[in-house]
Amino acid sequence: MLTIPVKDYLFGLGLVRSWPRGLPGDVRVPTLRDAAVHGAALLRRNALLGAAAAAYAFCTYYAYDQCKHGYLLRGTSHRRHRYDLPPPHKERLVRAYVLSLFVLPLHLGFSAKWLFSIAYPLLLIYYFFSFTDGAEKDGRRAWPLLRARFFWGWLASRVESRVFVADEDALRENDKIILACHPHGVMPYGAFLGLATDAVTRRAAHDGELDRAKAWYFAAASAYFYVPVVREVLLWLGFVDASFPYLEEIAGREQRDAGVAVATFPGGGSEALVADALRIRSPIVRVLDRFGFLYLALRQGLAVVPVYTFGEIQAHRLAGGEASMDFGATWLDRARLLIAECLGLYVPYLANVAPRRHQTVTVVGEPIEIKERLLEPTREQVLQLQERYCKALRALHARYANPAEPPFNEGTLRLK
Repeated sequence: MLTIPVKDYLFGLGLVRSWPRGLPGDVRVPTLRDAAVHGAALLRRNALLGAAAAAYAFCTYYAYDQCKHGYLLRGTSHRRHRYDLPPPHKERLVRAYVLSLFVLPLHLGFSAKWLFSIAYPLLLIYYFFSFTDGAEKDGRRAWPLLRARFFWGWLASRVESRVFVADEDALRENDKIILACHPHGVMPYGAFLGLATDAVTRRAAHDGELDRAKAWYFAAASAYFYVPVVREVLLWLGFVDASFPYLEEIAGREQRDAGVAVATFPGGGSEALVADALRIRSPIVRVLDRFGFLYLALRQGLAVVPVYTFGEIQAHRLAGGEASMDFGATWLDRARLLIAECLGLYVPYLANVAPRRHQTVTVVGEPIEIKERLLEPTREQVLQLQERYCKALRALHARYANPAEPPFNEGTLRLK
């Protein structure tokens, strides 16, 4: 640096007679060499930042490509066989990228003192192992204590849920069952509280009782297991990835003598777009183009149990245009379509975020037994089972529907 004695220079010329207190008398200016060194360092730093930004942009595009075309975050309808699963290195790369999306805001929202404390690296290491342990593939991290009513009391108070079991003896007699729950709604509050938690108490003897001695598993969309905290809660509740190979492995595993029960939602999030009782008087269930749970039942010899929740579509009101499973042409609709294509998640326009106070009744029907396992069921055999299932689902809805008593006051069930 070059030092210029400005104070002495001005006094020597007689231009000033006094000097302000606190004002430095010397000025330091960079030389050409200093300017060159500083410019080179700035160029290197910007080059590193540019390279990091380019690498992050590449990871973003790669994750988008894998999600949309490789079905990395989508579940059962796009992973029919083991070879449809993503390679481990691709899955780890996308998991690391998704984790970075949640880690970066921590750097912006917390002080440097907290970042360099012992809590931050421990939290990051824990989430890294949580993201890569594969617990969503086998449900080994289930924590039964979390199902207690203590944790779900508020939701249970908003959604007065009740469970009817049509034939509890038949459920006990079948060692392996798969429950197909309808409708999904914006969120399947009734089925979730009644099947996945202990928040619903038995009100009457004729309600029946679920066979809790079985090993229970609940299928959820693959994308939910990429979100911190949400992933932990689902794993503790016994949820597993809804991909077909994972469910097949769980159903075919040698369980304890009590058997195994797998709960699925064949309609998925697409039913959330029509979950409004004010606009759609007749509930819509998407099952005619869903074959994964039927194919699984035939391959593993699972008895198929239809489950219908009355009042599920009364929890939320949809805003915007007409309720439909088809997306519109606005930019927001295109964004929703992109999310549905990449993540398998359907985002409806909601007029209320929290569920309305209403009643739900989850009816567990009689199991449809599979006489023998078919390692390679044909399309005709799957369609025959689908016909039996649709007939049983319609009969279950018609048996309990009552126009004069809510929440049973629903119109004729429509299958799509």
